[in-house]
Amino acid sequence: MRNDIKYWQHYLGIEQWSVTTIKISKEQVSDEHCRTGLSFVGVVPYHDTKQAEIYHTRTMSDEDIVHELLHVKHPLWSEEQVNLKTKKILLTTS
Repeated sequence: MRNDIKYWQHYLGIEQWSVTTIKISKEQVSDEHCRTGLSFVGVVPYHDTKQAEIYHTRTMSDEDIVHELLHVKHPLWSEEQVNLKTKKILLTTS
């Protein structure tokens, strides 16, 4: 596994984006039932400035990185589309 954001940015053709990662506590994450202590990885892209912040409670895998960067590259894609493309990319690059 590469686990390298710069590598995946290049692979996806979004090198011009500035991507930062921000480690957060599991206590900062809750579900629809207000339960805390959950694992989380999510991205907030700012398309006007080509900046993105990936928030995470755990060490990110290649799958996490590719998945979040696909959200950046294809903001209109559904979660299902991102999941399918993530799996395809990881199968073809392993």
